[in-house]
Amino acid sequence: LYPILSFSEEEQRKFIHRLAKKGISGLVIKNHRFVNEIPDYIIEEGERCNLPIIQIPKEVPYVDIMYPVMEEIMNTQVKKLQYYKDIHDKFTALSLSNEGEEKIIEVLENLIGNPVALFDRNFYCLQTTSPDLINFDIVDKIHHVDKTEEMKFPHYRQVVSYHGENKGIGHQIVVSIETINHIKTYLLIGEMNKPLMELDFIAIENAATFISLELLKKFAVAEVERRFKNDLLEQLIAGKLPVHDLYEQANLIG
Repeated sequence: LYPILSFSEEEQRKFIHRLAKKGISGLVIKNHRFVNEIPDYIIEEGERCNLPIIQIPKEVPYVDIMYPVMEEIMNTQVKKLQYYKDIHDKFTALSLSNEGEEKIIEVLENLIGNPVALFDRNFYCLQTTSPDLINFDIVDKIHHVDKTEEMKFPHYRQVVSYHGENKGIGHQIVVSIETINHIKTYLLIGEMNKPLMELDFIAIENAATFISLELLKKFAVAEVERRFKNDLLEQLIAGKLPVHDLYEQANLIG
């Protein structure tokens, strides 16, 4: 409390309030050093802001608390990074084996424990892991989504009314995936079994990235096929190709 000893009671209350708004986990105070006891109004303000006020004896060094806490934070970060790598490797393997979007959303469902669907720009369902994600009405859209600030894809939460077996009100996360030529696809996750947690959003972002790559791959293949067809048509009209080659190339592109 040394830096705020000169503050009035009102200023100290505001200081505690500002700490709580910053999202700190707690305030550790060692008494009998600069103050004999923690003022009641600081404890009251902590209670009001749901900010834990933790008193430690004067013989306990701050580092004895800080080091274990920092170790726990670092371990959590390492676990998140390891999970990100594992998920990334899993989806990379799917992409390399040319499994496609259907397999990607199937794997995502297993990872996050909730059904997943893929919709086109007109919100027509392309793929789904549950029929419940096809029949629903949108009740409300919420564009600020907690726990997902770091996700690079635009996304929002929506409240829906389901028509199927799981009839009733539910929540969904909708992730917008924009590919080449500004063609949009929507990845939709229904929170039907459990709320989505931080690690779930890591899996969702990876899935969205690889779906985007799959769509890009399909676009590239379609472009090559279109050009191949045009070349074949030109050669057919010009009469440049022998009949055998003509049939062979026509069979290649169906």
